[in-house]
Amino acid sequence: MNFKDRKTLHQILTILVIASLIALFALRIYAIYKTVPIVTWDDFLHRKGALQGDYYSSFLGAIDDVIFPNPNLFDGHRSVGYHVWLVLGLKLSLSGNPEETWQLVNLILLGIQGAALFGLSRWATGQSVFAGFVTTLYLSSPIVFGMNRWIMTENFVFTATLIFSFLPALLLTRRFEVRWKEILAAIFVAWGIGIFATLREYALPSYFILSFCTVLALLWERRWVAAGFVFAILSGYNITMLYGWKILFRVISQKTTQVEYFHPMPEWIPHIILYAVGSALTILMVVGIGAILWRLFQLNQTSLKTRLTGLHIFWMGHLVLIPIYIAAILITDNRPVRAAIPLMMSLLTTILVGLRVVNLPQRWLNFPQTQAFFIGLIALSWVILSHQLFIAFDGGATYAHHATNLEYYNHPLRLRPLEDSNDMHVTY
Repeated sequence: MNFKDRKTLHQILTILVIASLIALFALRIYAIYKTVPIVTWDDFLHRKGALQGDYYSSFLGAIDDVIFPNPNLFDGHRSVGYHVWLVLGLKLSLSGNPEETWQLVNLILLGIQGAALFGLSRWATGQSVFAGFVTTLYLSSPIVFGMNRWIMTENFVFTATLIFSFLPALLLTRRFEVRWKEILAAIFVAWGIGIFATLREYALPSYFILSFCTVLALLWERRWVAAGFVFAILSGYNITMLYGWKILFRVISQKTTQVEYFHPMPEWIPHIILYAVGSALTILMVVGIGAILWRLFQLNQTSLKTRLTGLHIFWMGHLVLIPIYIAAILITDNRPVRAAIPLMMSLLTTILVGLRVVNLPQRWLNFPQTQAFFIGLIALSWVILSHQLFIAFDGGATYAHHATNLEYYNHPLRLRPLEDSNDMHVTY
């Protein structure tokens, strides 16, 4: 077998991607039914809130809370759009066990993330294997795979930020000759975005800016009908949730001054790379940024007016998000691991949309060196994931979540059993 042959490397990469995706979801399902779920402070409150919501709401009410504007999706200091998904899971009786039900809801959200990222990556490059490769690195990222085993609102944030990029990207690059198809597509995209508008307050810039840029891009392309429907539907969500957002923005200033959660950048950055984003995905994003910059350098310099399209406007919205989230990290005193999530997702989606904007040559992805590089990154991601799931913290025996230390969300699969309902996997 010639490992320098392009066809051979492509076959190896394809097999490795398929096997990795199957293994990741198999591990996730195993964790649902065969491991002790982690319980700490915040997730305990989310479980309690979901049980209360199940008690006070009806089946139809739970469906309504998920798919239509709701001014009650706030608990005074954070959006709780995630809660209604947990409640709907209980109403649907996904499992006779509430904990298993919530874990299955998380699995569904993980599946939506994987599908959206695969679709966005394939849309960006036209290559299914590359899309599967990117999806593999993302799903095996420590904070993505690890957080999905926590009952935490961040699972909703991950899903929302991918949807905000994927659905508008499809709409902006496909025109419909039949008017009713254009209208249906616009309604679907706006509705899909609006469903996830109740994500956590620290990621709301993604919703506001990308929604605005979607409408602006449609107007630039003179797609008046689509722009009108997207604007009208999202305005309905925005007006309904205006009061809740007003409360959230008051609280944000209080949260940013919680100095007990401050960590200096020399401590924070290495931890984020190793235990949140993951080394493999970090390397891929750095290389992706380099590829886009190199491609921009190669392109013929033409005037902005002749080159500017709706997709360029949408990409500019992604670019604007990056300095916003970097500034938020730098100026806040509250700097836990979760602060990296919006920046991580913005970088990833900006790169993918950027690959489409600069029209990355297909041959770049098909070089034997590129394929071998992709294989190496998948291997690296599995080495890190395996260590964190099976070896770290004495295989899970000594793992405990600390209130103010930087978090290790990708905790080992085997945790100590809880002694009673008041016990938690925490330390002080």
